[in-house]
Amino acid sequence: MSKAAPKVLERVFEARYEKGYRYLDRCGDVMLVLEELLAAETGKVWMPDEVAPKGAKIKCPELDLAVAFDSARMAVIQTPGEIDCPFDVVASLVLSTLVGRLDLRDMTRFGARFIRILGADSAEDAGALAARLAPIQDWPIPTGDGFTVTDCEASVVCDSADGSHGYRYQVRSVAKAESPIEIDDRLKMQPRFLPKDQNKVLLEQLRRRRQRAQDPVAGVLLDYDYYAVRPQKLTPREFLDRAKGLEERILDAIMKRSRQ
Repeated sequence: MSKAAPKVLERVFEARYEKGYRYLDRCGDVMLVLEELLAAETGKVWMPDEVAPKGAKIKCPELDLAVAFDSARMAVIQTPGEIDCPFDVVASLVLSTLVGRLDLRDMTRFGARFIRILGADSAEDAGALAARLAPIQDWPIPTGDGFTVTDCEASVVCDSADGSHGYRYQVRSVAKAESPIEIDDRLKMQPRFLPKDQNKVLLEQLRRRRQRAQDPVAGVLLDYDYYAVRPQKLTPREFLDRAKGLEERILDAIMKRSRQ
């Protein structure tokens, strides 16, 4: 059903730490350093967005990037996540700056979250695609008695044997208010097989294909959250490489299933 690559909606790197009490005293200093370092690294303008006891934020509108931090955590967020940028480098630079300026010694958790959408033409198609991607057609009982699976929401959590790392993956259908419930069956056929309006149908199919790729009105949300606990000897770049490597394997399997 879907041949286009999933559209990236959001990328997040999060680090949680202990004893970040110096945040209240050194927040302004950290913001000045980050503004200068991030501008030099990316070649883009970074501007403070918020500085308060509850937390601080600096952003780069040109890259859709934002950095937020407080006494307990920091996060690098790109929404949407389509603009090419040195995301790994930014995450490493921000964390190393905080470690030095706030004298951080204990990392309690790293997290990487990538949210994508696999576009569909209608709410009905999104539900059917979600049902196909989640391999639970025979749960809670085999379909029958006139029933068929028309939608599905599934979430799985996997942890390593020692509990040091793991991931959560979720698939579920979504649709905007303007999404059609279903589309004309003619738009699912090869135009050359139609007795009339072949050009009209072909143009509409091309328009919907572009919309699925660029701004889908419906689809299946692919929500991936990878984490490491007490990652004392793991750099953000190494962590993100591991997260992306596993996600690529999962996405490859999902895309094969979506085309069946």
